[in-house]
Amino acid sequence: MSLPDKDQIYCRLKPIADWSQSYRLIVVATAVLGCLLNAGMAFGFSAIFPVLLEIQAFHDLCPEGSTSPCRAQTQALLGMFTVATSLLNVAALPTGAILDSWGPRITATAVALLTSLGCFLFGNGGDGWEGHLRYYVGFLLLAVAGPAIMNSSLSFSNLFPNRKGLICAMLVGCFDASSAVFVFLAHLVRSGVTFSAALSGYAAVPLVTASAAWAFWPSTPVATPVLAQETCDAAECTADAAPSWWKGPHLQHLPVRQQLLSREFWLVVQTTSITMVCINFFIATAFAQLSEVNEESALKLTQTFAIMLPVGGLVYTPVIGPLVDTIGPTLGFAVLWCLYLTFQLLLRLYVETEIAAAAYLAFAVFALVRPLFYTLGASFVGQVFGFGTFGKVYGLLTTFAGIACLIVQPLGNLAANNGFEVANGVLTVAQATTAALPLCILVLWRRPDSQETDALLEGFGTPNSNEGAVVTRARSMSGGKVL
Repeated sequence: MSLPDKDQIYCRLKPIADWSQSYRLIVVATAVLGCLLNAGMAFGFSAIFPVLLEIQAFHDLCPEGSTSPCRAQTQALLGMFTVATSLLNVAALPTGAILDSWGPRITATAVALLTSLGCFLFGNGGDGWEGHLRYYVGFLLLAVAGPAIMNSSLSFSNLFPNRKGLICAMLVGCFDASSAVFVFLAHLVRSGVTFSAALSGYAAVPLVTASAAWAFWPSTPVATPVLAQETCDAAECTADAAPSWWKGPHLQHLPVRQQLLSREFWLVVQTTSITMVCINFFIATAFAQLSEVNEESALKLTQTFAIMLPVGGLVYTPVIGPLVDTIGPTLGFAVLWCLYLTFQLLLRLYVETEIAAAAYLAFAVFALVRPLFYTLGASFVGQVFGFGTFGKVYGLLTTFAGIACLIVQPLGNLAANNGFEVANGVLTVAQATTAALPLCILVLWRRPDSQETDALLEGFGTPNSNEGAVVTRARSMSGGKVL
């Protein structure tokens, strides 16, 4: 990638449609690196968990004189992860509203600064309520603010319209791979660097991300119609705003209130909430689940899982991008459904047989499930509801998912009292119901009649308005129906 010339230095001040190819590459590259180094650190919890036990985080909650980890300590650490990952998603609504109002540049700069502060506080936690508070607040800040960096950059896939799925998969894959940050920091601590020095030093990385976002990123989200003018006329591009794989009602140009009342939104809420609970539960309890099978091999398997999870985010990107581009998120959710059930079957096989190969295969499938899940969610919302309301719609979606994730700790208590077989059984049954999203879209809404579409668009606009012209043009191209 060549450096920008004198004119390109000021590209950010020009309309996005006038940006040069090299400047667009710079924006996408800084976004990819920002996601890789900051966005999903909290999900490397399984890697940092043994280190937290080694440095005796929350060990003052154990009975006096105890030298080994106790249940109160592990529950405090699990609680820290549960609260942070739940609020991470709940915070997506206000950060999404900020993104819609202030744009990617200001939003990403602000949340990167908060991520830096979170790293510093988390690294300086300790005993007593003040030390516990620094652990909780620090972990909460890096968990909540980090993903907002990715959310701020998802519209950048529109900078290269023919590679939207690939760029979205790259951003999500790097978000997934950023859990390797804790793998790296855990290695530093075990090599002799103090926990405080490792986290405090890493706090400089989000500061660099904030500087890059402020220098290069656009002030407004990148919308498809703006860039599509380069390759087609405005009427055709606007009419094609709904993706070709979508067979439901035309939702992109509806007001956000009507989008949030649609059946499609509530179906994706159900799917996202249940899947996120399943994913976060295994990440939070991987070590405990594997220990229940074989305590001697649990640490080695957990360390392997902690490495495979971020590596999968990168390795599977060339698979996920073309998959989403080819079949669309609807069939993609059906593939996700099959993959998660495959993971549960492999995990169950390991529990019954203790064959290590089954555990490694389960990890490999899980490492695909997670980035595919986040790619499908972002792609579905962006393409079905549009990027004009992406922050609010995606934010509310992940807010509901975050509230659902509060059940992770009660599920942990259920597993502690009745075994992980019961907890995983509950999650498998719940996950089976997420087949409703692809089934409803593929079977019930293959081609909505114009009467249903007219009802959806009632009161939205007339053919004399911009929105009405879009609807009129879409109908003329589809035999009187909005596809």
